[in-house]
Amino acid sequence: MKQLLNQTVDEATGQLEAARLDESRCAVRSPLHAVVSERSVAVGQYLGAGDRVFQLVDLDELEVSARVTVPDAQALQQSDAIRFESDGERIALRLRAIVPAVDPQTRNREARLLFEGKPALPGTAGSIVWRDRRAHVPGNLIVKRGDALGIFTVEGGTARFVELPDAQAGRSSPAALPVDAQVVVEGQFGLNDGDPVRATPQP
Repeated sequence: MKQLLNQTVDEATGQLEAARLDESRCAVRSPLHAVVSERSVAVGQYLGAGDRVFQLVDLDELEVSARVTVPDAQALQQSDAIRFESDGERIALRLRAIVPAVDPQTRNREARLLFEGKPALPGTAGSIVWRDRRAHVPGNLIVKRGDALGIFTVEGGTARFVELPDAQAGRSSPAALPVDAQVVVEGQFGLNDGDPVRATPQP
């Protein structure tokens, strides 16, 4: 009888120690200086190992995430002046990384940047602005011929269509043109490659 009693006490003691261990694991502590942005469970809900309890935003290493086109990603990597703009506020940024993958749906890449000064509040929407060292042509000069986008230049009184591989309709685009290139700025929508043209002096 005494042996059975001792065995029962030992089992109860083991169960008590296991319960105390489980209880000690109920305290959730963040490894970061962070703010809770989303709670995934309710008070008293049973959790298993690996279940998500909260979604946190790290306040010490806030990042800006932006989707950029493949050509813009290349220009962003070469830029030495990047900033975040939101509601008239401008904050300098530093490029941390560009994800080495292209989204198959949008054909964009994700850029991740760090604030150089006081960061914006988590969740703030804004625009990424940077200085591009490449020469650009305005979007209103770009026309489509066949499947290609480009501009018209004048060579010896003849219109020449210059394809811009990275061009996007309605947006300024980089163009590697000679310094003395004559670009058609009026009437380009009715031109075709090889049409005779005559320059009109600007008043």
